[in-house]
Amino acid sequence: MLRTLMPISALLLCCACHPGAPPKTIRLPPAISEASGLSIRGDTFTWHNDSGDGPVLYTTDQHGTLLRQTTLAATARDNEDLT
Repeated sequence: MLRTLMPISALLLCCACHPGAPPKTIRLPPAISEASGLSIRGDTFTWHNDSGDGPVLYTTDQHGTLLRQTTLAATARDNEDLT
């Protein structure tokens, strides 16, 4: 059992300490007041708010700095997720 746990523990420790891993918490800009969906691609995070914001996507870096705000040509009332 110990032989099995040691490699798994070492793998988890390496993954947790990887310098490219995103931070565990980020301070979001005021435009993202009620984040409901998130897509992560490399170092950029794309978010949308819960109901009432319209079809708007917000792209931030891994520190929460707003990079871009994109309004989609769609009608939306209450998006729940990004795919």
